[in-house]
Amino acid sequence: NIFSFYLLTTIGLILSLLATNRVALTRGTRSFLTLYLVPLVLLLVINQTRSAWAGCLILFLVYGTIQDKRVLVLTLALPVVALAVPGVRERLMALASGNQYVGWAENVNAYAWRKILWQKSLPLILRQPLWGHGLYSFPYYSPTFFPLETTRGVDAHNVYIQLLFETGIAGLAAYLWIFWRKFRSLLRYWQTDKRGLTMVATMMSVYLVTCYSDNLLEYVSYDWFYWFTFGLIFADLS
Repeated sequence: NIFSFYLLTTIGLILSLLATNRVALTRGTRSFLTLYLVPLVLLLVINQTRSAWAGCLILFLVYGTIQDKRVLVLTLALPVVALAVPGVRERLMALASGNQYVGWAENVNAYAWRKILWQKSLPLILRQPLWGHGLYSFPYYSPTFFPLETTRGVDAHNVYIQLLFETGIAGLAAYLWIFWRKFRSLLRYWQTDKRGLTMVATMMSVYLVTCYSDNLLEYVSYDWFYWFTFGLIFADLS
């Protein structure tokens, strides 16, 4: 998963560079970056992280809409082509079965497993709604309320649920405030680079989308890369 999200952010950064008017790329550099997208996308497909697939699709849809309609057509056709690949088809079809929990972990798919985990955590969240139970308390308490994993702790596989559990409404609001400030900063410079900043905003939105189903708070090396990248972007803007 860590490698998948690294690839996802790298793809988003390249698309931002191809769309921006703030950086003057030579024809050779643009050709190289475009060509470099091919192995990145192939590695992302092979890695089989479904949320990263969805994020990549969003990036290319937005890029195709604002920059190159040929990319948009190709992106719309891509899911059909991807379903012809056995590994991709099996990974996606796995979500079509195992949606009912009947007492065994093996009988539920990965998304149903997550939903059960989130549902079982809600009563404890409501006990300490404002400040939560403390950092890293979710995996500590999870064996006591999650029937599919009673021998070892698990993370929430959802940044928002984990923050609510561990830091309460206050912690979740502080986390979202960081992104709100970044979106406001982008709006301040919007007129200077509409296409490039649209891609930057899409990269941030994709991160928030993947927070819904993955433990992004746990992927420290990826978070370093992600925030360093955005640090460079906003330093350049300011």
